[in-house]
Amino acid sequence: MKNVCRLKDGKTNINPHIPFTKEELNEIFNIAKQYSPKYHAMVRLLYDMAARIQDVVGLTFKDILDVKKNAKGNRIITLKDKKTGVRVVKVKPDAYKAVKEYFDSLFP
Repeated sequence: MKNVCRLKDGKTNINPHIPFTKEELNEIFNIAKQYSPKYHAMVRLLYDMAARIQDVVGLTFKDILDVKKNAKGNRIITLKDKKTGVRVVKVKPDAYKAVKEYFDSLFP
């Protein structure tokens, strides 16, 4: 990743205002997919929903798979958290597909 520079003490200095390139994101998604359908679904949800790990871990399959898609193909779900309160987020088709693949791998 070209946007990371190493400091003298070995730590990295990552500029949070420079997003991943499309190629870097695809590489992250592909690695997660090769490793496990579970991690692929989690990484997709974390990125697409801009969610925290706690939000994603707290979801059930029913929270995502039972929601009808809207005209744009997204599914709208509500995240409830003590820290951030209630947040309405959309699950994009790629994230939904990753969750569906994980579900199907568990219950063929």
